[in-house]
Amino acid sequence: MKAWQESGGDLEKMVTLAPQYGVLPDDLAGVQKHFADLAHTRAQTKLYGSQADKDAQEALDKKHDLLYNTYSPLQEEKDPAKQQFMLGKINQDLVNQGWNPKDLLPWNGPDTIPHAMAAYTTMNGIKTRAEAAEKEAQRKEAEARTTKLGLETADLRRNQAIAEIETAIDPDTGVPSPKEWSRIQQKYSDVQLAPGIPTAASVNRFIRSGVAVEKQPEFDIKSMQAGLGLLGNDKWDQYLGRYAQSIGKLPKDLNFPEFQKVAKQYATDTQNPELVASILAMRGTQQLLGQAQLEAMPPAEEIEASGADLAEGRVTPDQIREWRAGRIASGPKIIQAARRYAAAHNMPFNLANLEVQADTRLDTEKKFSTGPEAQMIRSFGNLMGHTGLLWDANEALGKNDLPMMQRIANALGTATGGDLQTTYDAIAAFVKDEAAKAFLPSGGSQGEREEKALLYGSNLGYQQRKNNIKTLMHLADEQRKGLEDQYEGGTFGKGQRQGKLFRAESLAQRDRILGVPQRAPNPPASIPANAIKEYSPSRKQWRYSTDGGKTWQLVPRTQQ
Repeated sequence: MKAWQESGGDLEKMVTLAPQYGVLPDDLAGVQKHFADLAHTRAQTKLYGSQADKDAQEALDKKHDLLYNTYSPLQEEKDPAKQQFMLGKINQDLVNQGWNPKDLLPWNGPDTIPHAMAAYTTMNGIKTRAEAAEKEAQRKEAEARTTKLGLETADLRRNQAIAEIETAIDPDTGVPSPKEWSRIQQKYSDVQLAPGIPTAASVNRFIRSGVAVEKQPEFDIKSMQAGLGLLGNDKWDQYLGRYAQSIGKLPKDLNFPEFQKVAKQYATDTQNPELVASILAMRGTQQLLGQAQLEAMPPAEEIEASGADLAEGRVTPDQIREWRAGRIASGPKIIQAARRYAAAHNMPFNLANLEVQADTRLDTEKKFSTGPEAQMIRSFGNLMGHTGLLWDANEALGKNDLPMMQRIANALGTATGGDLQTTYDAIAAFVKDEAAKAFLPSGGSQGEREEKALLYGSNLGYQQRKNNIKTLMHLADEQRKGLEDQYEGGTFGKGQRQGKLFRAESLAQRDRILGVPQRAPNPPASIPANAIKEYSPSRKQWRYSTDGGKTWQLVPRTQQ
């Protein structure tokens, strides 16, 4: 206590004085830990606490600051009697202003004022430590986000390179042409591609590097099966593989008579009653087996269509396997059709990679529907829309239009003041808080948020506010592009929500503020002549309103 009194409440100074009064090291460490815990708790409240807890802490700080400033003049008076008289008068004035007497400083003798000032200094020291802890935590969060973004960007670039390599692969050689490989190397110089002339093995290794580590063994197995022309690893596939090997071929290279022969032998060896009975009951075994297989086989046009669906990723290899269960040997035919389709359309075809892509697409769709990415889409979509309203509020302020300003405030749900500046600043405060939370989940410290508010405050000139609002929209739009690129990369350009991640209303605000040119095609005839019409470039779809814009109807894509 003596060390604390002599230090005037300065925690650092107290630590140096304490040993002079016989304070034991463990006890001093315990006191230091106590103050450190208080600072940690305060920092956690500011970073992650509820809004109610943050408001309570802020109100307590303001109360302490006010009392400190009110009682500080007492330090100049050295006569205890006069100090006591002045303290009583100050307390009475505070009570008259509505203060609770329990919150005020009582007179406890000559040490009252020094102790009170020392206590404030201690609380301020704890506050300073907490703010340092907040900044360090925010720095680490920002560093972690930067690292994560860098890794995600690297993964995205690798996946883009893999997609281009697969597109450029020659089906006959299994590698891109030297010209194509050189082009890809130059385009993706930031990705570690194999130097020199590519081989089928080196290309496959690079494609494998884009597969999650835990899925690489599965990828290897499926690559081998795909190379053999097998769909799975059931008894039939194993039997077919052994037979093909016995005659020096791969399963995918078997001709129809050879396929008939192995199917007949498989039926006999596995004692398939129905197939064996049919074979024994009728003459012309080879003809019968061929006829049975042909009847069970889907029509040629259906096989070609299924092959196209498989190559385009509209169905997954798993779905082909399930379908094959009731179709004798149709799976290899579909795979062959898919290879033909891919070759005709200059597309890559890798059965194992198609399955990995299907899993990746499913995982990406899930993240963008219910994961943190979905929350980011909502946050930045709302921010773009509300930045548009802030833009309009700046126009209203510039034109001295209070009714328009109040309508904007009502649309946002913010308080409306009695004058333009007050209402505008309330709108600006709402949008800047939303921006802080969108770009920094913790929302930043109070000081950082107040600093951001100055970027849009009514104290700035009209053009400066306008430029700053436009910059905010640019930043939000960059986040939008990043999310759309992440979605496109994760779904390989075949996502269910491709081009539809963000609401048309948010994108319209973006287009208006950033001056994105609109080149809408002619509206379809299905829109009523007297309706309001508008075109969404992001959704590539027209919509119309017959009630002056209160409600909107989308024109079906089939009628666009």
